[in-house]
Amino acid sequence: MKHIYTLLCTALVAAGTSAQSLIEPPAGIQLVEATANVTSKDWGWTEEYTVYVGQEGDNIYIGGLFRDEGIGDSWIQGELQGDHVVFGSGQYLGQFGNDGYSYDMYATGVDMATNASCDYVMYRDGDTGNLYSTSEVQLASTMEFEGSYYNLDQYTKITITLTDNVVRQAVEVPASATHYGYKVQAFETLNSQPVEYEAELAFDGEDVYLGYFSMISQTYQAYIKGRVEGGRLIFSPDQYLGTDPSEEGPFHFYMYGSDYDGNINLHDLVFDYNAEEDRYTAQSDMLITVGQVTTSTISFIENLTDLVLQGDFSYNPAVGVRNIRTEAPASVVYDLQGRRVYNTAKRLHKSPSLVL
Repeated sequence: MKHIYTLLCTALVAAGTSAQSLIEPPAGIQLVEATANVTSKDWGWTEEYTVYVGQEGDNIYIGGLFRDEGIGDSWIQGELQGDHVVFGSGQYLGQFGNDGYSYDMYATGVDMATNASCDYVMYRDGDTGNLYSTSEVQLASTMEFEGSYYNLDQYTKITITLTDNVVRQAVEVPASATHYGYKVQAFETLNSQPVEYEAELAFDGEDVYLGYFSMISQTYQAYIKGRVEGGRLIFSPDQYLGTDPSEEGPFHFYMYGSDYDGNINLHDLVFDYNAEEDRYTAQSDMLITVGQVTTSTISFIENLTDLVLQGDFSYNPAVGVRNIRTEAPASVVYDLQGRRVYNTAKRLHKSPSLVL
């Protein structure tokens, strides 16, 4: 039989005597699939299995880490403190066992030197977001029985590796494209104020590229790719703009055409052209989201309405607009392999907003 011992922990006893409340991640939080590699000290197994990790502010949530009966869907919550995540001792996990023989379960750290209960601490890699257990503390699923607490299992050597395998490819503008300078004029609803950006339109046959058209695209020098149809510019939705690798992230940004009729509808972003005024007018809003939209909850950082691309009001039928540029702007940098270099060192401090 496994080694079981009583834990003397005031914090855990207090948790047992309070109202039981399972930890749930906030509604709308972006969850990332991850792979946990875990060794059980008491049962002697080492397994890899899928868990989920979410973050809101300094709060880190891990779901599905415990494998015991009845608590496999439980969550624990930790607080990000520098490059460590601290999970408070005595977090309620649910009940272990069957009716009549069920016991309240808690998560707690166990000091390997003294066997005393304590907070559980994991190291978090700031570049990858991966989590690693520290050497001196194990994580235990702890059973409450008649006011005493016993470890049902102890996990050691925990590694949680984020397995977000989405390939995010930034749009590249071909060298053969002809560039034009335009001003983006729009109303940004999150700040409730008009905005203006020095944008770029680049044409290459029937392909068209739009860059520097918003705060996010300016930050990451990002373009979106579309097509020219009958004087219209049509950009498909769900186009990747860049990634903020900050400690709160990583946050991946995408562009969508959108409109609101009681619900947010996502679709192509379409511009109509007025040749006499050298103006492209969007048929709908532009939404810059935090992450790809895969659920009914949308997290976004920019929403541009009344969107136009304004030229210099001079139209030359021979060459099109007068403000033609024969090459990409000087701020675009390429590495020695000819690949576009994006500035991902900047940090965005505006909190994403949530909308149903």
